[in-house]
Amino acid sequence: MNANFKNQMKKLLATFLITCLFLACTKDDNTVSEADKEVTQTILDRISESESLSVIKKIIETVDSNTGSSLGESLDGESKFTLFAPINDSDTPLALNIDAQGNLVFSEDELALWSGILKYHLVAGSVLKSSDLEEGDELTTVLGEKLIVGSMGEVVLEDATDVPGKIVRTDILAKNGIIHYVDKVLTPNVVIEAVENRPEANEIREVLESDDALSTLLEAIIALGMEDELFGNGTTGRKNRFAASRLEGATLFAPTNEAFNSLFAELGDEYNSIEDFDTEEEKEVFRNALRFHTAPAGVRPVNSFTQNGEELMTLLDENITIGTQTSSLQVRDTRSAGFVMNADRPAGGNIVHTINIVLRPIAFYDAFAPDETAGDTRNIPSVLRNYPSLSVLVQAIEKTEVSFEYSAELEVGDVNISTFFAPDNEAFTALFEILGTEYNSLDDFNTPEELEILADIILHQHSSSYLCSETLVESGRSQVYPARLINPQVPKFPDVRNEVRTIGDAAALVITIRDDFNREARIKEADIVVGEGIPACAEGVTDIGGQTSLIHITDLVLLKRDFTERLNDL
Repeated sequence: MNANFKNQMKKLLATFLITCLFLACTKDDNTVSEADKEVTQTILDRISESESLSVIKKIIETVDSNTGSSLGESLDGESKFTLFAPINDSDTPLALNIDAQGNLVFSEDELALWSGILKYHLVAGSVLKSSDLEEGDELTTVLGEKLIVGSMGEVVLEDATDVPGKIVRTDILAKNGIIHYVDKVLTPNVVIEAVENRPEANEIREVLESDDALSTLLEAIIALGMEDELFGNGTTGRKNRFAASRLEGATLFAPTNEAFNSLFAELGDEYNSIEDFDTEEEKEVFRNALRFHTAPAGVRPVNSFTQNGEELMTLLDENITIGTQTSSLQVRDTRSAGFVMNADRPAGGNIVHTINIVLRPIAFYDAFAPDETAGDTRNIPSVLRNYPSLSVLVQAIEKTEVSFEYSAELEVGDVNISTFFAPDNEAFTALFEILGTEYNSLDDFNTPEELEILADIILHQHSSSYLCSETLVESGRSQVYPARLINPQVPKFPDVRNEVRTIGDAAALVITIRDDFNREARIKEADIVVGEGIPACAEGVTDIGGQTSLIHITDLVLLKRDFTERLNDL
């Protein structure tokens, strides 16, 4: 028996074994019946019907909607395809980042790679049944790269990796083709090259060391002995050697130096730097505050946050809250809020977002509580600093050295409550237009008399009444409601009352406050809580306990005619 004949016999035997294998595999629910041959469902219909293919369906939808491609439309059309469809628990060469609403979130680079991966699972123009697949066959995919039919005791597809994909279910007929289930996402060379050629990302420590604005955070981590805890690297735990390490990564919200300076200013003269936290109890409280900035359950780029109020579990096992209703992503602890200033900074298997606030867990607030006799009105400026849209207001407060601390001599009742109507930057632009050409910015307020008037304007926005939005809405809807806007720190103010009106329905509600010039300021963001206490009316409670203040952001500076008259007399 010559060698050529032996080789021919081996090939015939291999073909016979593969055919027998597929016949065996198709005896149960995979059997192609005569009825199946007259199916009316398209390939896309078959994918949609299958609980085992929900992930690949979501990937197709995400790629199509974000790139303008029409793969889903093609699979629902008349052209013939053979699809090798990865089942849901298939290993993947790229991370599958999922937001709070269950949507897949890909970067532009990842979208391009997933588009190629999807095409690599399709053979166009042919309906290849299991009986048509022979060991050694080369299948040219829509991507242009080839798949090779192999056999390792069962039919497999060899991609560009060293781990073949097993065909685990065969011959799902559709009117425009056929589907075979595989147990992995088949990986083409183009994806392998892209993954292997990715630039090595910085580690968290390197990100902090490279940014002067984050030097205080780096100093705190080192001083508190947290380098191993926060700079350590996780492993992927994935079987596929091309799986991105960030699948097991973390999201770090990194406070800037200015955020730390604001915290120190709020805590008082005893705490001017990290070094002033010198007892073991204080150090542990601060360590927990830093743990409160790290969400370990995955890498979350900014565009993955689509649900307002989403809660993220931190290393401290306490949640921080994400707000999406402002132009910049908001990050909140239980009492304060800040914003992401510099987003999506890669750090090895992690991601870093720079924020303008030091987030604090409840235990931190309790450990460094302000003097109760002062009332938490004094914390209003520190909350205002967390909002970029209020930067002019913050500058005005700092320039005039306005105090929000109610003096012990003032008779403000048993509880220290207040409401501050905070004009945004656009509101100050409108104010300067009203004041005339001599006052075009805060720089034009220089004399003691001018600074006093500017201080009075700021304090005029501060009411000793507790005016949560629910009170304003209900009162303003039924009648013109005279809201008491009087600050007991300014005894020369009469008992000023401004008209409040509510316009629109719940879907488009507008609360307005009218000043002496008949201008109507609109509340743009309501019920920002300052310090301890429950926003009573929002909870259906009539008695307010503790020390509670609110901030409403407005689009106009509320004015009295007295202010402009005093400026004109200077």
